[in-house]
Amino acid sequence: MKLRNFGMEQALYQEQRKLGGIHPYHHEILYISSGKVRLTWLDQEIHTDGRALFLLPSNVPHELLTFSGGFLYFYFEFEVQENDTFPDLSVVQCWNRLQGSIAHQALNQAPSVEVLFQTMDSLKRIMETELPAHRELVEQIASHDLHKVLLLVGHVLHSSQSQSPLPLPDVEKDKRPSYNYTHSSLKEVVETLMRFMECYYKNTITLHTLSEYVHLNANYLIRIFKEYKGITPFQYLQEIRLQAAYSYLSGSHLPIKEIVTATGFQSIHYFSRAFKQKYGVSPSEWRKTVGHEDQHKNA
Repeated sequence: MKLRNFGMEQALYQEQRKLGGIHPYHHEILYISSGKVRLTWLDQEIHTDGRALFLLPSNVPHELLTFSGGFLYFYFEFEVQENDTFPDLSVVQCWNRLQGSIAHQALNQAPSVEVLFQTMDSLKRIMETELPAHRELVEQIASHDLHKVLLLVGHVLHSSQSQSPLPLPDVEKDKRPSYNYTHSSLKEVVETLMRFMECYYKNTITLHTLSEYVHLNANYLIRIFKEYKGITPFQYLQEIRLQAAYSYLSGSHLPIKEIVTATGFQSIHYFSRAFKQKYGVSPSEWRKTVGHEDQHKNA
């Protein structure tokens, strides 16, 4: 397991806040240590107040709403490597649905569930005490622990089923990333832009938005992005939106009109043309054929 990014966030007694986005090519484990949250992904909404662990597959749009009163959560974005496995979509859907009640129902009494949460709590303490001084050590420990967590998730679900079926934010100047381009890598700037688009892809994003965010000339921004990624920022943005639409079509029953809005496309006509250009069929045709086959595979 190779970690791409990880961290923690804590806030007390603040207003409601929306977080989330989409992670192309990377999975995510999101651990809610405390606080009341609502996770929306595909067409599902899960509410939880207390410890909860969510699995977020790559290319699946998600949004986390935190309520006032305080929260603490940890996130881990990672690549699955040769000896790792990540659950199928149907397994992930089942597990995430349980998070709305797992902290308060009988499943929480299962020894494996308690071991899972103890593992995450232990990892939480390590991150609180060792970051940022020993980030590499934390990364190595997290990689091992998260592999164990994924195995425990599969075990818990298998055991339970055998017993009983169970708007684009105003980016204020003091919140924008601050770069000294004499010392900071331009590659880091590109990574920052990628993460920004992954979070806010469903909103209107212009070249002015991106250039203001990282304080770079628009033409220069395009050039360095293409140098590092081989495509322009807006080709990357469209790729994210199409991947999100693909996930909605295969994993939800949302009407295509709502998928267009949820993925940031300006019109059904433009979305259909872009989707057909990438996948060879229209969204409606894909849902009837390929999407239907994928759903059977994940069943």
